[in-house]
Amino acid sequence: MQPLIIWFLSIVLQAPQGVLPVPADAAPAECGADVHEPNDVRAKARPLPTGGAVASVCRGDEDWYVIHLDRGQRIELVARHAPGARLDLALFPPRARKPRGQRRRTPGQSALRYRARRAGNHRLRVRTRGAAKTAYGVELHLR
Repeated sequence: MQPLIIWFLSIVLQAPQGVLPVPADAAPAECGADVHEPNDVRAKARPLPTGGAVASVCRGDEDWYVIHLDRGQRIELVARHAPGARLDLALFPPRARKPRGQRRRTPGQSALRYRARRAGNHRLRVRTRGAAKTAYGVELHLR
């Protein structure tokens, strides 16, 4: 697991600022914890680091992050991953049980746009619909 993280971070550090690439030939590894664990349940969501996060999920695994937004703030969340991966982003406003935002997918990228209707901690859920481990980089853009 550590060699995959070190390799992935070396690529991210070489990328232009604000870009978290995942190469098309990124090989899935066996499932295990990533550097942001434990964040597998909503109650243990970790703050999304400034500049984004690099992590991985497997089928049945979820990664949760907290993003504090002000009322009216507009954001776009972008997750980059291998083109064949099926990554799902869902953003839950404070106290909401259903996700909000406009989602779109293209090969190698999943994105979500959202305008906060209330201030507070919003929770981002990242999960895969594929069978293999999916490495991803997620970043937050203010619009």
